[in-house]
Amino acid sequence: MKIYIENSSWNNVGDFFYQNSILEIFKNLFKDFNICSFDAPIQRSFKINNIFFKNALNLRDFIDGDIFVLSGPILGSSFLKDYGEFIKRIYSQKKKYLILSAYGKDLDENKNFLKKYPPYALSTRSTETYEIYKDCAFNSYNGICNAFFLPFFSNVPIIKNKKYIVKSFYSMHEPDLSFNTKNDKIDINSICLKYKKSYFWKLYRHFNYFIKSKDQINDYEIFRVHHDLSYKFNHLNFSKKNSYLSYNINNYLSIYHNAKLVLSDRVHSVVLGLAYGVPAMLCGKWDRSSLLEKLKLKKINECYLPPKRSDIHEELENYKSWLKSLF
Repeated sequence: MKIYIENSSWNNVGDFFYQNSILEIFKNLFKDFNICSFDAPIQRSFKINNIFFKNALNLRDFIDGDIFVLSGPILGSSFLKDYGEFIKRIYSQKKKYLILSAYGKDLDENKNFLKKYPPYALSTRSTETYEIYKDCAFNSYNGICNAFFLPFFSNVPIIKNKKYIVKSFYSMHEPDLSFNTKNDKIDINSICLKYKKSYFWKLYRHFNYFIKSKDQINDYEIFRVHHDLSYKFNHLNFSKKNSYLSYNINNYLSIYHNAKLVLSDRVHSVVLGLAYGVPAMLCGKWDRSSLLEKLKLKKINECYLPPKRSDIHEELENYKSWLKSLF
């Protein structure tokens, strides 16, 4: 059996965190199957507008597999545009598809389509999405984001002799951070954030270079991690000291693994920090933060405390058992 795992829409490396986790889980679980990766919709990966989309080669249209695994926050307003014809083609060839680590909103057009062309299996990363779409698949599972499982399948370098905090922001100015230390650790109760106004952010981010920000707090350096690989402007990517951007995505894992605190407006930045046992703060209010709810994470001073590794491992084993029961 040949199973294709969607694994390419890394213009935002947060997609890598859950897509690669799915790929590794399948390789680990189904050793007798031929497990391959294939492209996400090219417009999802490269944000192609309607004018030039007609010129793009979607290689996914020419591959032959038995099962296709889609994933992520795809059940939104662009689901039918991005995946509709591809799913119809899968059905016409009497193949199967899965949607894993899914997130989406309650849209009738999506539910009607999925009831007509139901996935063989659907797992969600939030209970809210599960309740919306659980009856639209032959098999449904109320799970957590697959990015939480990535540390079980990755061996990353240790960054030595560095105490640092990760800041990762894309929709606002990074807030000013202050804190005290206690027993040579960050005292979470003492963390204080001061937000800057972010009106007309898409314009003012081009002047972020001129806004002063601390590069070190107490003895902790600030590592500024950029998740969006699509920006081509140096004044956006490297406007502050210790800005990090790389096509070697495994190095992102190393940075999060060795951090002492994560501060971000990106949900998957927070997820990866927590997955590696690092306290993390999500700045702003985001619908996708619902993926953090199922684990019932504890918070101190608006800072999420990492879940027990045993709790994540239990979630992983339950998830693997469900996947195994499908085949």
